[in-house]
Amino acid sequence: MKLKLQGGWQMLRMICICVATIELAACAPSLKEQMTKLVGQPLDAATAKLGTPNDQQVIAGHQVYTWSTLTLSGQATTSCRLRVTMEANVIDSWDADGSGCGRYARMLQFDSSTIIKLRHHRELALKGFGDASVNGNPT
Repeated sequence: MKLKLQGGWQMLRMICICVATIELAACAPSLKEQMTKLVGQPLDAATAKLGTPNDQQVIAGHQVYTWSTLTLSGQATTSCRLRVTMEANVIDSWDADGSGCGRYARMLQFDSSTIIKLRHHRELALKGFGDASVNGNPT
């Protein structure tokens, strides 16, 4: 007995894409996991991966640095606010709110040399110069 799928290969392709997306999402690091690694480290450890904070203020005598993002995609809007609170010169605590914080988790998973290479590749792509070599050096 043969089972015929309605939609044939298109449906099978869609199922494969869905399964691959779920597997990739499961491999993504959590923001909690990545930020916990930064506690006790200097602010430079965070800025090396996240870039310059969008805001800096003093709250109850502690320096608080904030990274924030707002993404508009079609009719969907996601945002994230990530804050670190300093004790002396090290990150003491952090908090985040919003639905778009996965971006920061992904940024935190890479070391700074990888981030520099990724930024270089992105700049080349935006300028339309094609791809760079695997080493991150322009071709």
